[in-house]
Amino acid sequence: MKVVHICQRDSLAEGGAAKVAVELAQRMGNCEVETKVIFAYGNQGDLSAGADITSIWLGISSNREALTGMLRLWKTLKSFEPDIIHHHDGLSWTHLVSKLYSSAKKIGHAHFNAPQAYASAKVRWARKLQISTYDYLIAVSKFTLDAWTKAGFPASSSSVVPNGVDESEFTLPTETQRKTARKTLGLPSGAKIALSVGRLHVRMKGTDDFIRILSELDEQWHGVIAGVGADEKMLKTLAGTLGVEHRLHFCGLVDPVISCYHAADILVVTSHFEPFGLMVIEALSCGLPLAGFPCEGGATDLLSEAEALTTDHRDTADLSLKISEYFKLDPAVRRRDAENRRKLVEANYSWAKSTASNLKIYKEAL
Repeated sequence: MKVVHICQRDSLAEGGAAKVAVELAQRMGNCEVETKVIFAYGNQGDLSAGADITSIWLGISSNREALTGMLRLWKTLKSFEPDIIHHHDGLSWTHLVSKLYSSAKKIGHAHFNAPQAYASAKVRWARKLQISTYDYLIAVSKFTLDAWTKAGFPASSSSVVPNGVDESEFTLPTETQRKTARKTLGLPSGAKIALSVGRLHVRMKGTDDFIRILSELDEQWHGVIAGVGADEKMLKTLAGTLGVEHRLHFCGLVDPVISCYHAADILVVTSHFEPFGLMVIEALSCGLPLAGFPCEGGATDLLSEAEALTTDHRDTADLSLKISEYFKLDPAVRRRDAENRRKLVEANYSWAKSTASNLKIYKEAL
């Protein structure tokens, strides 16, 4: 079987969709599946570096060069002759090429939900194109699946396959690993560390609320923000206004991100919208407790499953109080909780299980 995964860009900063494609492609190679990962924009980046995959970069810089990208993609497909085209990208021009290439079955990966009724005409047209292109839809959460079926994709040709985590990489840290991670990130060894992972995008990720939560916690708490984005300057200004700039650490894009989880005491999820939440299962695999607000998307179900500290509303003071109270528990109780979180991931969110589910769908589609 030959499979191509189509992504937007070879960059860790792009979010989870391309990372999922790379993870699946690596593991499918061990299942006697010939795979290629095609990146629509740009050239070789940090996402494919060190990954055991065959990558192709179409090398265009923007949609203004879409015709060039379409020609290069078409030539790539004709040369490789895939049985399956697996889209992780959401780009109209890649889907037009995919739709014209009749020799392969097309799989859509719903990393995000379908547009709402108030979306622009251009966005709604793009989603209709995607719906008409796919033979089968894989959704990362029930929330995402429901959105797509409501938008018109047949439920009979779709299913939920959660993302996975590499349990051999995301492990419960030893004390030595914890100290090393803190030293690497320049964090105080004796502080309690609250962690935020993701793009610095206030409207989606709610990173401003993470800073407000930190301001409600006492001085022993430091915050770590791992990610990059357009709102960094605004967030640094907010930290200064709230008087927490001395205990807030902007670490940028951390690779490998495991050092953040090993250095932290808790992951705080402040997203307004989170279709799945890859950072949630990565943190759970490392045994971290979770705190967060209910949000639109599948992450809310993950928080509930993991018995996270939550509030009914986006009450930063209430959530900070719950975080403080949790860390008054006996350390033995917290160690037992960490082991149970790890078991939850091992049972439900392994990449091996996710890969097997994807391969089953390919075979059924063919």
